[in-house]
Amino acid sequence: MSQPVRVAALLAVALLLAGCAPDAPEPTTTPAVAEKPSATPTPTPTAEAPETVDPADFLLDGTPGVLDADGFWKGHYGFYTDDTKTVRCDVWVFSGDSGGATCSVTPGNEGLVTYAVPAADCQASDGNNFDGYSVGINFKVFAEGFAGFSGCGAGASDFASTTKVLHDNQTLVVSHDPEQFTCTVAAGVASCAEASTGASIRFGLAVAEFAG
Repeated sequence: MSQPVRVAALLAVALLLAGCAPDAPEPTTTPAVAEKPSATPTPTPTAEAPETVDPADFLLDGTPGVLDADGFWKGHYGFYTDDTKTVRCDVWVFSGDSGGATCSVTPGNEGLVTYAVPAADCQASDGNNFDGYSVGINFKVFAEGFAGFSGCGAGASDFASTTKVLHDNQTLVVSHDPEQFTCTVAAGVASCAEASTGASIRFGLAVAEFAG
């Protein structure tokens, strides 16, 4: 076979082989993964700051700090624990003697009470009469301590129509050195404490507690 013919044959074979070669695989690409949006943190609700009310707004009787004709002054403060007005609390301070605090079921609502009512002792010889529907802080009437069930019909008041509601997250502070009474309300339950003795009461239709 002549040289030109051989070269031509070789070229033909090369072209034939090139045509039969498998196609080269197309380069693969990794699909882009979309970034997840960062979760926006849920803001934590800010607790409402407790409000210390002006005691004058809850003053029912007396002129604290202003002497009367006898050379004394008194202050009677009061509040309901919610809009139902089934429980009320009263705080007294007096320039000539110790004060006190009492929380009571208002008259006519005794049947709503669910705590264990103690046996009434409205003829008590020790000076502490109670019907079981009020608890109080007092520095004189208790045989032991400074707090307990106290009062017979104590929920009645000549100032019922002018008594306001102490709402949740509000604090009433009544001071007369060395006494300081602090009362708060939560869900219709009143909590009152006296700072100098540590005596306290917690009272509502379903709870009657005291300490000190």
